[in-house]
Amino acid sequence: MSASSSTSLLRSTTPASFNIDNDHSDRLVIQIDDALWQACRRNANLKNAAWMHSITVLDPDVCNKWDFQSLFVRMAQSQELPAQMRDIVFEAQVSEMMLLITLATGSGQTTAPSSTNVLVQRAVSYLQAHYQDPTLTTVKLAQELYASREHLSRAFKECTMESIHSYLTHLRMQHCRKALEDGVSVLNACTESGFPDYSSFLKTFRRLYGITPAEYRSQNRKKV
Repeated sequence: MSASSSTSLLRSTTPASFNIDNDHSDRLVIQIDDALWQACRRNANLKNAAWMHSITVLDPDVCNKWDFQSLFVRMAQSQELPAQMRDIVFEAQVSEMMLLITLATGSGQTTAPSSTNVLVQRAVSYLQAHYQDPTLTTVKLAQELYASREHLSRAFKECTMESIHSYLTHLRMQHCRKALEDGVSVLNACTESGFPDYSSFLKTFRRLYGITPAEYRSQNRKKV
C-alpha cells in the first residue's frame, strides 16, 4: 500500500478476486481529493503521521486482520451514492483508512518497499502533480524519472493494474467530472483537465461513462 495525498477524486480498481500473502497481493488503487485528504488528517489529528511522507507497505497479516479490501470496496461503492450523502460517507471511510494505517505502522507491521514500488510511487506522484499538462506523455514521464519507457510502463502496469496512459486519462477525467459538477463549461473542463484533443476527449468520456460531458454536467451539477 502506498500512501500519499493527491489532487483527484476517488477511483478504485477492484480485481475479481482478492488475495494477500508474502509473495502476492492484488491491488486496489484509490485517488483522494487533496482538500478532503487534508480535512481528514485534521479531523483524525494525524498532522504529523510519518507514514504520510513516504511509501508505506503494510504486511499481509495486518491487511487481512483489518480487512482493507472490504474498506476499499466500500469506498468505491460509496461513489454511487447521491452527492451530499457520498461526501459524508467517503470522508468517514478515508478517516477510517488513515487511522488503521496509523495503527499498523505504529505497531511495526510494515515491510520495506521494493525498487519497483519506489519507481512507481515517483511516477504516480509526478502524474498527480502534472496531469493538467497537455504535453505530458509516457515518454516525457520516463525522461523526468530517468527511466526507460519500457521498464517504467511494465513496472507501472504490474503495480497498478493499468497503463500509464489509462491512469493519466482517469486523473484528467476525475478533475473534469468535478469541474462539470461545479458548473464549468464542457470545453473549459476539458482544457483545464489537461486533455490535448477535444474530439478525443468527448469520445473517451462517452465510452467511460455512457453519457456525454454535457449530459453529465446537467445531471450532476451541484446546487448552489
